[in-house]
Amino acid sequence: MSENKNMPAASGEVYWRDPEQEPPPRGSKLLILTSGGVAVFGDWMDDSNFVAWSPLPKKRPAQHRGLTDEQISDLWHQSGQQPFKFARMLVK
Repeated sequence: MSENKNMPAASGEVYWRDPEQEPPPRGSKLLILTSGGVAVFGDWMDDSNFVAWSPLPKKRPAQHRGLTDEQISDLWHQSGQQPFKFARMLVK
């Protein structure tokens, strides 16, 4: 049997938020952890079995334009711009 070498990818550190310390936003789609340890998407409800929450990941502005990370990198190198100036160009 072959060994599974797939690894989950995470950018930075992501933690579940305690609703007692950080109240979840209302009317926003969230990643929610139930008392059974199951992660679900939805809106927070106080009278539920929810124990923690996390905001959903966000896309980079360029990803909204359908650009891949490789295309973004190529455009940046071609532009000769500093990273923050290049990022501002992508947002426009």
